[in-house]
Amino acid sequence: MSADAGRKWGSGDRFEAYVRDRLVSYPHFFKNHEGDDLPQMTVTIPGQFNDSGHGIDIMALDQSRTLWIIEVSRGSVLGAGLVKHLGTRRDGNSQMSPAWRTQKKDNFLKLPDAHEKLIALFDSAGMEEVDARCLFESKLTQHRVAIIVPDGCHVEGHNTEIIFGQDIYTFFVPRGLLHSGKKKSA
Repeated sequence: MSADAGRKWGSGDRFEAYVRDRLVSYPHFFKNHEGDDLPQMTVTIPGQFNDSGHGIDIMALDQSRTLWIIEVSRGSVLGAGLVKHLGTRRDGNSQMSPAWRTQKKDNFLKLPDAHEKLIALFDSAGMEEVDARCLFESKLTQHRVAIIVPDGCHVEGHNTEIIFGQDIYTFFVPRGLLHSGKKKSA
């Protein structure tokens, strides 16, 4: 089991917290529709920029130091199944599209703790803020994306540049976790 340097910033959502833990601690946990594993991550940080949870759910580095932008969803109940819709948002961009990712990245960088989170993400204690941002921007030019949903959840969307067979990863969700929502405050 690995220690996630980004764990300092918890996830306000139990499902996202569970996914972040599994990304770091459990290799071969998530599979795409082609049967390939999502690489094990060394560190995860939340990328949301407000209390409503808007923004990038998870930013992570895999063992090859590739940056991943990860969307996590329980899906919405539709009939007898679950659906995750990567639809057009109020800003006119489809969720997880390149324009949406850029906009959410820019909002993340406005956070007062963005520099500290980037330091944890890149394991670069002492790095100046300008250098951390440059490294982040550099990693973004070659980043990968993943949408993580429960087994059986249908994902749909348009103008996302998502390769549906490769970029959507699923896993079995333990009973009680799927629609448990936000963590309870102590």
